[in-house]
Amino acid sequence: MTQQATPLGTDPIDADPFDDSRMGLLEHLAELRNRMIWIVGALFFGIVVSIAFVEPVIAFITEPVTSAGGSETDPNKLIAIGPTDTIFVFFKVMFVMGVIVAMPVLVYQIIAFIAPGLYPHEKRSLFLLLPGVMVLFFGGAAFANFVMLPVAVGFLQNFLGDVID
Repeated sequence: MTQQATPLGTDPIDADPFDDSRMGLLEHLAELRNRMIWIVGALFFGIVVSIAFVEPVIAFITEPVTSAGGSETDPNKLIAIGPTDTIFVFFKVMFVMGVIVAMPVLVYQIIAFIAPGLYPHEKRSLFLLLPGVMVLFFGGAAFANFVMLPVAVGFLQNFLGDVID
């Protein structure tokens, strides 16, 4: 077998996979700016959409606390100590829900920004692991909410219950 001669520097092993995606500093900053605009827009959209669902979500979040240890005639109640506590809770829940709604766009924009700088095998690994990471994240959140939270609330409400009222 004979090998064909290739000009110096064009050996496929020496080929740079980043030749097509090389950018200067200003081009990188412009790309980052565009990605950040998409991320902020997605967050804004997610927050606006979540306004309609904040109160049911707050009721869902506080249900383990209000139902643990109370009776039907005297249920546990959450108390707002400061005048702005309730509105801060509303805005915090609204923001977190907005982040959750915008998460697919956020993840896409981050991956789209870093993917041109990855080698092909790194891209392959990233795209193979990403669905598993998402499943494990939501599985962990469900486990925390349905298994660990009721146990933790019961423990925390009864901790030093005979000493502190």
